Amino acid sequence: MQQPRNTRSFSELFVGFDKTIRHYAYDRPRAYLHTLRKKFENLPETNFTLGCSFAEQGKWLDAAFRFRLAIYLKPDFTQAHYNLGCCYAQLNKLPQAVASFNKALTLKPEHEDARFMLAGLTPNAPQPRAMPHGMVAGFFAHIAPEYDALAETNEYQGPRLIMEAAKPYLTKLADMHYLELGCGTGLVARPWRGMCREVLGVDVTPAMVAAAQVARAGDNPVYDRVLQADINSIPAGTFMPNVTDIVVCCDTAQYLGELTPLLKTASATLAPGGLFLLTVEPFAAPQGYAVNRATARFGHNPDYVRKLALAHGLELKRDGKVPLYAHQPAHLFVFAKKVA
Repeated sequence: MQQPRNTRSFSELFVGFDKTIRHYAYDRPRAYLHTLRKKFENLPETNFTLGCSFAEQGKWLDAAFRFRLAIYLKPDFTQAHYNLGCCYAQLNKLPQAVASFNKALTLKPEHEDARFMLAGLTPNAPQPRAMPHGMVAGFFAHIAPEYDALAETNEYQGPRLIMEAAKPYLTKLADMHYLELGCGTGLVARPWRGMCREVLGVDVTPAMVAAAQVARAGDNPVYDRVLQADINSIPAGTFMPNVTDIVVCCDTAQYLGELTPLLKTASATLAPGGLFLLTVEPFAAPQGYAVNRATARFGHNPDYVRKLALAHGLELKRDGKVPLYAHQPAHLFVFAKKVA
């Protein structure tokens, strides 16, 4: 008997084989090339992230290498140029730092952080009136959860120094009104809670405001109210005029630069005879204040502070250097509002 013929077409016999060939010869290589292209596209960001990680560990050479590599792969990577400038500044390679910050500003003229850093590195550069808000908020958001522990590790003496400096000039020891400008987590205010009817705080950083709102002094909240606001732009009438007994600004002026708004607010809210206590990082800036390259923060000339306070009706009671931190002296002023 004759065997039946296979009636399937030649193309039908090779349907499965055709799919296999397509998978290995076309689809799979194409997917691999797509993945490879994505990896190369992400290389600048990958190196930038590694650079940030090394910088947080203080490994400035390793961080600089990663930021340079990110820039090589993506020349217009503005933040990589800025971060590289910060690394060079830490490594004391000042011309390279200046070049990197200038490049960041060329790419993004509104880059205020780069402009701020240049002010500390370039002689006779225009001085900003305050540290950029994003720089301040970013720094404190990062350290807010462990701020109190860091203060203890660094032997922060603010609470003790402010209380000791004020006591000789207090006209009463109870039922006082207290206002702290730049309150942080409330460390300085805690010793005053038992002596005051009202304790108010102001801070610009959301993370620190949140910490201050839950701060405790024994069984009581440290603050009756905490306002999130920029000290340099507190609206007039925010606080009752001529009623506050104690206004404190401790370990904060280094973020402010120009102190006129601070002195104006303190003078307006103080009762006659009320005290204003202020610390600054001393710095012999001819114009009164400037970005100090050594700390990347504002330093203030004590003569500038004295003259500014006098112009706002505050008379000097005492001033001098104090050990605010174990290895960081500050200049502490005690002013009293003039009695008419």
